[in-house]
Amino acid sequence: MTTSSTTGVDTCADSCARHPRCSIFKFNTITSLCTMFVPDTFLPVSSGTLLSGERLYAMTNGWCPVEYGYIYLKNVHMCIWTSSTLATHDSAVSQCGLRGGRLVVLAGTQRWEAIKTLTIKHGIRMYVGADDKAVDGTFVWNNGHLVNDSEWNPYEPNGLSGENCVTTNGRLIDVACGNALF
Repeated sequence: MTTSSTTGVDTCADSCARHPRCSIFKFNTITSLCTMFVPDTFLPVSSGTLLSGERLYAMTNGWCPVEYGYIYLKNVHMCIWTSSTLATHDSAVSQCGLRGGRLVVLAGTQRWEAIKTLTIKHGIRMYVGADDKAVDGTFVWNNGHLVNDSEWNPYEPNGLSGENCVTTNGRLIDVACGNALF
């Protein structure tokens, strides 16, 4: 952790962006103090520990509002939000959309490993951004790419009736879209 006096939040953000391991910084608008953190890979940050005038930020290609429960995965440059309540697939899509996001697309080994670690660490199964709603049996990510066969759990997708949505516990599993998951 490094603390220094700066002229504003932009200067603090720039300092964090230039630091090779800084992914989260805190800026106090009253004292103009900038504090940079080198956190663990997964660091949800609570606003309850901040003083008056302080806000906590994480650097991505834009802002990742960790003070509102988002998690910044620096190694894959990804800002994610996970719900604390169970939701159906349609509700999960809506909740993500209201926050300006979408269900996660697991493209690339690093993203897979980051989400796998997150789901195992927290013991959750969550919807991901793939389904076969357009063509039964053809699973497509919400970015239009086909789901790779090697990404599935053994014996999945199993094509059971109504299993058109996808969840993960480290590997992909097709599930009914009405299941309540995180």
